[in-house]
Amino acid sequence: MLGEILSRHDRGTLVKRDEFSGWIGSMERYGAKGGSDRAFWLQAFDGGSFMVDRISRGEIRIRNLSVSLIGGVQPAKLAEMHGLTADGLLQRFIPVIMGPSKFPEDAPAHEPFREYDRITRTLINAAPAKMRFADEGLDAMDDLRRDLFNLEQVSGGLAEGFQAFAGKLPGLAGSLALVLHMAEKPRDGGVRPVSQAIAIAVQRIVRDFILPHAFEFYRTADTVTDGDRIQKAASYVLTSGAARVLVSDFTRNVSCFRGLGMREVNERVSPLVAGGWLTPNEPGPITRSWSVNPAVFAQLKPRAEEEERRKKALAELMNTARRGRRS
Repeated sequence: MLGEILSRHDRGTLVKRDEFSGWIGSMERYGAKGGSDRAFWLQAFDGGSFMVDRISRGEIRIRNLSVSLIGGVQPAKLAEMHGLTADGLLQRFIPVIMGPSKFPEDAPAHEPFREYDRITRTLINAAPAKMRFADEGLDAMDDLRRDLFNLEQVSGGLAEGFQAFAGKLPGLAGSLALVLHMAEKPRDGGVRPVSQAIAIAVQRIVRDFILPHAFEFYRTADTVTDGDRIQKAASYVLTSGAARVLVSDFTRNVSCFRGLGMREVNERVSPLVAGGWLTPNEPGPITRSWSVNPAVFAQLKPRAEEEERRKKALAELMNTARRGRRS
């Protein structure tokens, strides 16, 4: 059905699903049909022509298989699924971790909706164009691509699938740049180069929004155990107040790091390096110490105080339990 719709729409379509877990799960349990479905959705990310084999009804050709999907999934459902990241299907989504719900309030939204509708209609009618970056914009995008490349190289210790997701971000960043550029100049964006300001905006979106959300998403989708290790390491860094931490600090003060070698410690703290919390003090993949980003303490002071109270309360509870066993 969707293939027939897309065969008549070269510009693609948007698919909305309230819950993704059933859709993903059906392909995890596939026989031959699920495999073909998966190939369809993998190709839908890249675009281009695609042939759909309709059983007993022949084939139809989709000139440009392009689909955007939006929907939700419960974290617990992700943890129950396995093999999600094997072929890169999951990494083609931009995950957004939603915060707790708030009491709804009525607010006027007519003007923003009208502006959104105006921009959308203008873009629908825009002619195809070959887009280029201004020189300054290209330099800014190269900086981002370099950072993402470095992140991909050191993210092997992160949750399963995150490294492959990071590898897709340079291409995604280019798409985001085009979206922002055309949203800003819907009428003449096709004849203007993409500016440095747009490239810097893309940097902020990728670094400050997409990466933190993606890390939390893949941590949840992987295993709770690995996520707990990273959380404990981050908690130690946050409450230690130290400007510099050593491998021995982690092995001595973080329970799940005890007995680990230098390489294993480096692998387990690599998420904190990728997230900008720690900077290695030695070149190469293995270091003995890291410098702590001062912004960690400045921006997370309330969280540090909360973590300190939590640890103190836990220690008191443990000490009470020990005294109870001895009495």
